[in-house]
Amino acid sequence: MLYKFCPECGKKLRMRKMWDEGEVPFCDGCDIAWYEHPAPCIITLAVNQFEEVALLRQDYIMENNYVLVAGYIKPGETAEETAFREVEEEIGVKLDSISRVRSFAIPEKELLMLGYVGFGDKVDLNLSTEVDSAVWVPAKEALEKLKGSEIAYRILEAYLEDPEGIRRSADEKRQFLPERE
Repeated sequence: MLYKFCPECGKKLRMRKMWDEGEVPFCDGCDIAWYEHPAPCIITLAVNQFEEVALLRQDYIMENNYVLVAGYIKPGETAEETAFREVEEEIGVKLDSISRVRSFAIPEKELLMLGYVGFGDKVDLNLSTEVDSAVWVPAKEALEKLKGSEIAYRILEAYLEDPEGIRRSADEKRQFLPERE
């Protein structure tokens, strides 16, 4: 978000050079620089014990292609907590562990997406109202279904290149994750 007015006092901001950051919106009244901040969100590939991945259809996002679970990080929530929460909310899968794969900047939507692979047991998918349909698909067959969904495709591609390494990384990080009920 590019600030035009000060969120504190409401005065019009001016552009001011801020060291290495370049020109930044600045409030002379409050003596504060207001840097642009993308909205942080997660995108998670859910994998079960049979090497199947959960693919979703959400027509409001993409009518003709599958996507992965995604959602915004709430204030006070970690990215990892968001990944666990969103997967459970959207498709009813309780993840046991997760591993961050990489991040994706989406300037046109002012988003920073943090990509995860999460591991949980295969269950019947219980869909939220924002999910039109979802299916478990063998991981090796899922790439074809994610064409047109570049970020989801790249997360699955990273997983397929090193499934054991990503699973091992997720298991090693369990001690740092929030307690699961």
